[in-house]
Formats: sequence, structure tokens, C-alpha cells
Amino acid sequence: LTLLVAPVAGARALEVVDEAIAIASRGDASAAIPPYLAVNRASALLSLGRIDEALVAVDRALAIAAAVKSDVARFHALAVKAGVLSEQHDFAAAEDIVGEAERVAGQLQPGTYDAPGLTLRRAEVAVRRGQPRAAAELLNPLIQTFHDGKVSNQNAATALRLRADALCQNGDYAAAVRDADEALALAERLQGR
Repeated sequence: LTLLVAPVAGARALEVVDEAIAIASRGDASAAIPPYLAVNRASALLSLGRIDEALVAVDRALAIAAAVKSDVARFHALAVKAGVLSEQHDFAAAEDIVGEAERVAGQLQPGTYDAPGLTLRRAEVAVRRGQPRAAAELLNPLIQTFHDGKVSNQNAATALRLRADALCQNGDYAAAVRDADEALALAERLQGR
């Protein structure tokens, strides 16, 4: 599913972010840019599978967040960095970064950060480590919130996709296909298709 949806969305997201960065920096590559743009660029690169570039971009985002003393930007950059490290199969480092992001989140006002997104990062690490039960324990409450009609966003689609991966690891292919189909339908609806 990620191969079908994320690259298209990621490619367009990267275009938009790069355009916004060009506007914000007035074409000067050395100019300071807002931390949210740096984080969004790293996230778009990650979604495209451009892992080495994403690592450079997320480290830049962390440096910008530190320079402007933005814990919100630092939180979001750490969440992206955990994803990058997970893609590199450096699971211990990814879990450490998730822990750091959780500590930063503890200092933030509710609603200023994406707590479900961090849970998804932790679940992603569990799936990649071959720990489908641990992943399901993290994902089931998020998916239940979606099924209860309380949320319908990209996090819900990602949770369904990750649970599909976990279900495949457990050999429950029929349930995995149901989750993957539901994730794809939600992702398409969110993209206006």
C-alpha cells in the first residue's frame, strides 16, 4: 500500500515544500527557513524512500528547531528521524529517538503535537522487528478510534496499513487484506479520489 499511495503524495508534498522553502528563503540556500518546512521536507523525502536525503534533512530540521528553541518542531523532527532510523533497520536508535520525542511531548501543550503519529512510529519499529503482537497492541486502539468515527486521517490509514503488515507476519492473510483494502480506500478518500 505504501508503494501505491505514499510516493505520489510524497512527490507532490516535496514539490510544495520545496516551493515554500524557495519563497521563505527568497532563493538563498543559506537563508534560515521555518522549522516546520524543514520537518515537512524531511518527512516527504522519507515517504519517497529517499532515506539518506531524509536523514540529512531531518538533522537540518533538528538544528533549526534548536536554533529557534521550538520544542514542537523538535518533537516532529524526532518523529521523522525515528522513521528514518527504522527504515535503516537501526531499531534500537529508532526506539531511543521515540523515547526522546515522548519526553519532549511531555513538555508540550496538548494538541500541539501528533501523539498518534508517535505511536505509529513505535508500531512501525515493532512490525519491522518482527513483533506483530506488540505492533497490534499499539495499533488496535488507534484503529478503534477510527472505526468509532472519532478520526479519519492519514494516521488511521497508516495504522491500518501497519496492522495489515503485522497480520501478514501472523499468517492472517484474510484480515491483512481487509485492513489493506480499508487503508487504501481511506487514503484515496483523503486525497479526494
